[in-house]
Amino acid sequence: MLQKLFCLCVYACLCLFLIIKIKKMSQKTEEKLFEEWEAVRCPICMEPPHEAILLLCSSHQKGCRAYICDNSQSNCFGRFTRSLIINEQYPSKKLVCPLCRGEVSDWTTDEPARRFMNNKPRSCTNESCEFLGTYIEILEHKNLVHTRVSQVDPQMLQKLSALKDCVNQIESARREGDDNLRRLILGSRS
Repeated sequence: MLQKLFCLCVYACLCLFLIIKIKKMSQKTEEKLFEEWEAVRCPICMEPPHEAILLLCSSHQKGCRAYICDNSQSNCFGRFTRSLIINEQYPSKKLVCPLCRGEVSDWTTDEPARRFMNNKPRSCTNESCEFLGTYIEILEHKNLVHTRVSQVDPQMLQKLSALKDCVNQIESARREGDDNLRRLILGSRS
């Protein structure tokens, strides 16, 4: 009986030791990931990635980690995927990793990395603004401060209105017939 109790105690101590060791290893791994994520820059805009996605390239297993912004403001991922369409003249027709030049087979979202990178402080993209905040704070700031109609230059609004009028005239002339369109275009030159 005493021998079984001793074995149980040794087993419990061993389990406790392994649990502590695993926790320490996971903390070191987490710290290493944070250090890696801290240095990450989007290869398109060279900023910390907003709403980052991870490209899965041919060198991914060897450690290549290309994170690219995937949001409506910078649209880096959209520009990256459009590069395939633009380069259709070349026979390869494949996406190439911007870091290692390996073939990109897929992409994924790495949620812990995305959360970490979205929480990094960044400055407002408006040159005259000194606001600094996380990705979510920047979005809120832009919506509150930089998208008000009252801040739009009145001369630009007049030019935009004149351009819209011109486009409307051309569209109506086009619908009425080519003669009116020619007259409108030739009349605007003189």
